[in-house]
Amino acid sequence: MGIFKMIEHTLLNNLLEETKYSLKPFIKSNILNFQFDNFVNKKTIEYKYFNSPFQFIFDNSVEFAKEIKRDFLNSDTPEENNTNTITIVPESNNDLESIDNLDNFISNQSSVLEIPNYDKLYVFSDSLADTGNIFNATSATQAFNGFSNLNIPVLPPSQPYFNRRFSNGLLWIEQLANELNIDLTPSTELSTIFPDVDTESPLTFNFQNGFNVEVSPYFNGKTTEESVNFAFGGAKTGIDGAGEFGDFIPGLQQQVEWFVEDHQLANKTADSDGLYVISAGGNDYRDGLLDPAEIVNNIGQQIQSLYNIGARDFLISNLGNLANLPETPPQFADFLTGVIQVHNNLLDQTINQLEDSLTGINIVTLDFNGLFDDLIANPSDYGLTNVTDSYLDPITFTPTVGANPDEYLFYDTVHPTAAVHEIINDFALTTLAMEI
Repeated sequence: MGIFKMIEHTLLNNLLEETKYSLKPFIKSNILNFQFDNFVNKKTIEYKYFNSPFQFIFDNSVEFAKEIKRDFLNSDTPEENNTNTITIVPESNNDLESIDNLDNFISNQSSVLEIPNYDKLYVFSDSLADTGNIFNATSATQAFNGFSNLNIPVLPPSQPYFNRRFSNGLLWIEQLANELNIDLTPSTELSTIFPDVDTESPLTFNFQNGFNVEVSPYFNGKTTEESVNFAFGGAKTGIDGAGEFGDFIPGLQQQVEWFVEDHQLANKTADSDGLYVISAGGNDYRDGLLDPAEIVNNIGQQIQSLYNIGARDFLISNLGNLANLPETPPQFADFLTGVIQVHNNLLDQTINQLEDSLTGINIVTLDFNGLFDDLIANPSDYGLTNVTDSYLDPITFTPTVGANPDEYLFYDTVHPTAAVHEIINDFALTTLAMEI
C-alpha cells in the first residue's frame, strides 16, 4: 500500500477521471480541498490513475470524510494510529507497481501545475479584472471637466486603492496572464485619439451636438498583435456601464465590438489559439436590472460574436452571490440569492447550447459562485478571518485600525482583497488545467 498525499492539479487529469460521487475541487496555495456530497462513512471512491483502478478508503471520521484536506508540508509518514490517513488499496499486483510509480511521481512533482498554452489573452470584463482602463480614461478627462459633456472624478482614487486597480494589490487576471507567460496590456494604453493616427490616447472627441469626450475605440490593428485587457470598472453586459457615469463606460458588448471591429479593419481573424475571458453581470444587477435572461443573453451574444471572428477557447465566469457583498442590505439578501441562482443556471444552459451548436468551441466555466461560497463557509482554510465586512470603512474609505487586509475577503463593500485575487488566480489555473 502507499500513502496518498493531496497534490496540486498536475495529476488531476488522470487521477480524477471517474467518481461515483459529486466531487468539487478547490485549490488554494498548496492545499487541495475536496468536498464530497452524500458521503457515508467507510464508503469507497473509485478513480483511475494511468488507466489502473484504485480504491481510496476513508477511515473512521464522517466529518473528515466530508471535507478532506492535506498540506504538502505534512510529514510523509502519518502519525501512528492516525485514522484520517487516505489509503490506496490495490486491486491487483499490477496496481502495486503503479502505486509505487504514483508515490514517486507525487514526491517529485507535487508542486508542479501543468498550465495550458495560449498564444494570446483577451479580457472583457468589469472592475474585477480592470487593470487600469477606467483610471486611465477618467484621469484623462480631468483636463476637460467644466467645458465638455463630463465632470467625472478619477476612478478608482489613487488612495486607498493600489495602482489603478479596485483592490489593494494585483488582480487575478494579471496574475493569470503572468502564469501563462503573456504580457497583458490595458486597451486604453493601445488606443489612439483618432483613427489612422499614431497618437495614443485613452480618449477621443465627438463634436456632434457639442464637444463630447469619449473612451477611444480606435486601435489601428494593435489588438491583432497583442494580448489586450478591455475590462472597465463599472461595465455592464450591454453597451455601457452602471451608475451616474454609465454612459461613459464601455460595457461588455462595446468592448467586444471594439475588438471585432479592429480585427475587421485589419482584415484579420481572431487568434484561434488565444484564450478569451468574459466575466461580467454583477453591475447589471447592482444597477437595478434584475432580468437574468437579458443579462445572460448579452453574455451569450458576445461569445457568439467572438466565435464568429475566430475565437475558440473561452473562460466564462458565473456570478458569486451578490447577497454576500457588504453593500447589500440584509432585507434583499434572499431575493438576490434567488436571482443569482437563476442567472447561473441560465448561463450553464447557454454555454451548453453554444457548445452543442458551434463547431470547435471550448468553453470553460469559472465557478466564482462555488469558490466564493467556499471562502465564506470555510474562511480559515484560506487564511481569512473576516468574510462579511469591508476592510475599508464604507464612508471614509479608511482602513480598519489594527486589521490585516490579507485576512479579509472584501477590500471595500464590493471588491475582493489582493489576497483573494491570488486565490481566484489559483482557482482559475486549476480550472483550466482540468480541461487540457
